[in-house]
Amino acid sequence: MAQIATEKIIKSTLNGIDEAMETYYEWSGGEWLWNAPEYFITVKIAENIAEIEGNKYITLEDKIDNKVLEYTDFNLKKKRLKQASKDARTNGRGDIIFWRANGTPRALIEVKNGVQNITVLLKDIERIRTILHTQSTIDFGLIAFYSSQEYKTGNADEKLKNKVLQIKKDCDNMFNNLKSTIDLGNGTVANDDQNAWISAVLLLKRDNSNK
Repeated sequence: MAQIATEKIIKSTLNGIDEAMETYYEWSGGEWLWNAPEYFITVKIAENIAEIEGNKYITLEDKIDNKVLEYTDFNLKKKRLKQASKDARTNGRGDIIFWRANGTPRALIEVKNGVQNITVLLKDIERIRTILHTQSTIDFGLIAFYSSQEYKTGNADEKLKNKVLQIKKDCDNMFNNLKSTIDLGNGTVANDDQNAWISAVLLLKRDNSNK
């Protein structure tokens, strides 16, 4: 059976963020998602990915060292491996790990709430980049995030989208050995287009042309 398309995983991830916003808005009587705990978004994403038809597994908050890197080719120089472990924060946990039916990890998904710029994503991007270049079975990483902003002069929708797209540009400028794309959810605006929110997924894959 063919493996699940990356595009389906991204779409389900966006749907999860959007659903988290809609649900929290209803539960809280009008609060936007930036007020919610980040783990709430993680669970909603996981629920949507779980609904994708096809053979796969997903786990939450799995340790990087004994889960993801267990499937890594450690035939690396000791110094390089030590640095890789530091950059990948191997003693930490990944928010969501997407597994193939054969039991090997295919994707690492990190989740962030209230993102305004690339700064809060840097450690997660570095972790994913490091794992991708240590001969892991991980094919790609996703940075899934929610962003919202108030703009007193209006045109909030376009301004917020441009700000999120800038994160992708900054990633390309700051990180070599990576190919990135970004997908945006539908989002919404309020207060005469002065407030806007949007979901986004930054896809990261290894780029062997820039070693």
